[in-house]
Amino acid sequence: MVSLSLEGQQQRYPVQLILLCAAFIGLHGPEIIVVTYNDKGKIEGRKITGDINVPCGKVSFSIDANPVASHLLPPEVLAVRQASVQAAGDEITHVHPGTGTVAEEHFGHPRSIMAEMLRFRNEKFAIVWLELGTPILFRPLKLPEYREVGRKFLASMASGPPFS
Repeated sequence: MVSLSLEGQQQRYPVQLILLCAAFIGLHGPEIIVVTYNDKGKIEGRKITGDINVPCGKVSFSIDANPVASHLLPPEVLAVRQASVQAAGDEITHVHPGTGTVAEEHFGHPRSIMAEMLRFRNEKFAIVWLELGTPILFRPLKLPEYREVGRKFLASMASGPPFS
């Protein structure tokens, strides 16, 4: 595991890099998120590639690391969640409460809304922006994909950072 540090407004928080993930985010297309865990008990997804609403470098989601086991949730709640993320091809094992960032174009009027992380047995997870009813399925990147993402990112930086 790689250790990083992010500067907070008043404190320095150590974080652990968990993984890089890819997601297809609606009309915005494919995006890469770095997922970290900090000593405040939060799992944070920060955009490496941004979009017209939430640019690169901004927090996409912040999730409580303490899950509620899926067997403790009412079956009807799990059924609705499972139906919304059938693309994962697996069963929900844990649900983590948290928030997700939404904004207008060019990061106008950003705000946090209630969100959930749905964890699956197959290493995938989904973030559901509850107000929007929008589930986004994430999957870990494999080593060859890191190289391709790095190559594309460096090529895009030649003309300036995307959506910054």
